[in-house]
Amino acid sequence: MSVFANRKLDDQVAYSLLSSEPLESETVKTDERRRSFRRPLGVVATMSRLINGEAVNPLQVLVINTSEHGYGMRTHASFPRGDLYELRIGSGEGESRKTVRIVSSRQREDTLFDIGAEAV
Repeated sequence: MSVFANRKLDDQVAYSLLSSEPLESETVKTDERRRSFRRPLGVVATMSRLINGEAVNPLQVLVINTSEHGYGMRTHASFPRGDLYELRIGSGEGESRKTVRIVSSRQREDTLFDIGAEAV
């Protein structure tokens, strides 16, 4: 594989991490199911599974958008549908902690996962 081929792959991975738009091969016309407008965000956050009210096993995620009802995230790991997590965005005085329930976890062609979570 040439250096230029690797560069193209790196650009595709960077785009998929930062963009809320699907890859060309993922573009499919579907009915909109969302209840409210999604706002782009693009910040790194921490998701910790809630077990007996305690946050455990923190993982970093990229929050790509937010809405009145939840969050869209991208990550290297799948999250089980229905599980509760603590989503921590920011740090210090500007830190935001929300409890969220996983509503979708879909693997993309680039091996990352798109995660949907609703605020509880």
